[in-house]
Amino acid sequence: MNNLSSCYQCKYFENGAVLSRCAKFHKVIKYKNQKPEKHKLCLRSEEKEEIKSEYQEQVDVFKWAESRAEQFPELRFLEGSLNGVRLQLGQVVKAKRAGCIKKDRPDIHLPIMRGGYASLFIELKKKGGEVRDGQKEYLLGLQNYGNYCAICYGADAAISTIIKYLTEKLR
Repeated sequence: MNNLSSCYQCKYFENGAVLSRCAKFHKVIKYKNQKPEKHKLCLRSEEKEEIKSEYQEQVDVFKWAESRAEQFPELRFLEGSLNGVRLQLGQVVKAKRAGCIKKDRPDIHLPIMRGGYASLFIELKKKGGEVRDGQKEYLLGLQNYGNYCAICYGADAAISTIIKYLTEKLR
């Protein structure tokens, strides 16, 4: 019998049966009466850090804000944009007409004055994400009107920025 590793998610056999693929779509083999083990490629892909979408990162920020509302009462005014949410075409048209969706608008807004700034705007990006030129220009325009603007890569960075803004420890 060959010493080939197998994936715990595979259900079929080779050498007298059917070749299968695991949930990670790697070619794997499993033999009868052999305890299943994770395939080497599966182990390697699971070691990589999962990269969340911008939507998931934004949801994490708002979950955090809900949990800290007693510590920071201002967080009840924290707002998010619909720009990263997938909507049906009719909903998109209505949201754009109502001003809920605007191209390049930052993802998070806290309309509270702190430290000489009118409010806080955060452009949230997933880790490894890129900021478009239009987004940079929008943030610069907001900054010119006395707002604190930040580009944050991931929920942790956004949360840290919000805390620093609320505690006036930005400078």
